[in-house]
Amino acid sequence: MLSNPHVLTSENKKAIINVSNSIPIVTSQQVPIGGTTQATTGTTTTQAIVGTQSVEYRDAGVILTVTPRIGEHGTVALDVKQEVNDVGAPEAPTGSRSIIKREAETSVVLMNNQTLVLGGLIRDRVETQDRGVPFMKDIPIIGYLFGAKVRTVQKTELLMLITPRVIGTALDAARITDEIRRSTPELEDTFRRSPRQPSSTPMPPAPSSGLPPAVPQTTSEPVAPRPN
Repeated sequence: MLSNPHVLTSENKKAIINVSNSIPIVTSQQVPIGGTTQATTGTTTTQAIVGTQSVEYRDAGVILTVTPRIGEHGTVALDVKQEVNDVGAPEAPTGSRSIIKREAETSVVLMNNQTLVLGGLIRDRVETQDRGVPFMKDIPIIGYLFGAKVRTVQKTELLMLITPRVIGTALDAARITDEIRRSTPELEDTFRRSPRQPSSTPMPPAPSSGLPPAVPQTTSEPVAPRPN
């Protein structure tokens, strides 16, 4: 699994999660300009050195943009744009690394907790390299005795999936949070090591008239579970 991003948003509000690195890319540059001039004492070479470069930063990683709209009967309409970008090999003439871009943008209607494959890519990359003893492998007729051709096949399979989950109550939020914690062992260990923060504001006693007690307007930090 390349990445498993999660993002929380409200009804008809766009949310963006960007887990990437900013890679500097040289978009333009000026090379030295030189020439020769004839003089009575000989030939003179002149050269003007120009070191101006234009650099643009581009994101390489996982970028997810989603806008949900909740419909009737538990349906969720999604405007989704998902990008998975990698850093490639340097390219001429600037020598900057290329950006391998894979993107899927669509509008779909799903049920709550339904998983859909947005797009996929299957690519086979074949590379052939000459290996052997330098110079000896290049001798005609007998060069094959000192070298060999190595053929490498790299297969890439990429699937983009998305699953919407509607949070209607606090119980739904707690259940989804527990699922994410259980699926991420590092996050679960962090919660276990966190000390419990006692509440500084006691709850008021229930009134005798049978009316519900008043809730104090205070804020508190999230409470982590007690370590086993």
